[in-house]
Amino acid sequence: MIAENEDFVAFAPFASRFPFEMAVFPKAHNSAFSRISPGKVESLSQILRDVLHKLDQTLGSPPYNLSLQDRPFLRPRAGYWTSIEDDFHWHLEILPQIARITGFEWASGFFYNPVPPEVAARCLSPV
Repeated sequence: MIAENEDFVAFAPFASRFPFEMAVFPKAHNSAFSRISPGKVESLSQILRDVLHKLDQTLGSPPYNLSLQDRPFLRPRAGYWTSIEDDFHWHLEILPQIARITGFEWASGFFYNPVPPEVAARCLSPV
């Protein structure tokens, strides 16, 4: 666990692909980011400010990618994934660019992360 507020939680995911990778999830289930309420936008901005500040302080302002993982597009057709609303949970991924991705990762889809998520969470969590 890295940070938490009333509406969101930020953590270092198990089997992280990158050193100090973080995930930010809403506590209440919701499949689509577009449904976030104005009050929760403020709460999301607060937790993002907190975890990005921790990242800056811990690693010296590294570049990072911020990725929104939203539900797949809903297609009204027979046999299509009908339980997306129940199964998918939108979230953000923060991927610091502090380790170089090599040919092995690109070719295989397997990633080597020299910083276990437990260590990353301890470094980024409040003392």
